[in-house]
Amino acid sequence: MTVHSDEDKGLHAITLLTKKTSGSRRVKQERNIPDMVHELCHAALAERIGVAFSGTQLTKGYNISRTWVRQRATGLYYAKSLEDIWVNDLRNEIHAKLTTTDLQSNSAVVSALARRAPQHLDTRQFHVGMAQIIGQIKRHKVNVSNTVEKIVEKLPEVSYSLITRLANFYANLPTLSYDRGPDLALLARSVQEAAVILRLNFTPTMVFVKNKVRWKID
Repeated sequence: MTVHSDEDKGLHAITLLTKKTSGSRRVKQERNIPDMVHELCHAALAERIGVAFSGTQLTKGYNISRTWVRQRATGLYYAKSLEDIWVNDLRNEIHAKLTTTDLQSNSAVVSALARRAPQHLDTRQFHVGMAQIIGQIKRHKVNVSNTVEKIVEKLPEVSYSLITRLANFYANLPTLSYDRGPDLALLARSVQEAAVILRLNFTPTMVFVKNKVRWKID
């Protein structure tokens, strides 16, 4: 499930990614509610602050067919994933129970993967995902089992250290003020801090092009 915000038209499009699961349609819908509200909160932050909280656009001139550009764009995606912490802060303000439901669901996914295909957990995607789970449990003081922390402890030391640092970083991110200038500055600074923790070989830089946020990955 993703959201795309059109800054010029002032429109938001949410794409529902369906998948086959067992259970009734009602159960499937209920499981999707936290994700749906999450995407709506992306859209809300896009309107309150800017579309930088609902998508990522690079400055012109990058050829996405080049390997190094794709690799750095992916690195930026992982560094900028921290915006989900603020998105979920807003969702938590609206309905705190959705936070608990989401974290329980995501923890269950990680636990299932740890049993069936543990090798997939030691990847950048799951490093970020597990750090978000642990960080949000601490941030919102949610009463959710520490299953994910126990799984992380079994990973190689390098991965364990990275996830732990990232989780603490997420847990302690400053809250948004809903003031465009200060919040965009906070986003730019925080993405660069996340890039250091993730050991990216470049520094993502926010720039403004005709008052629109773009990113440089040189």
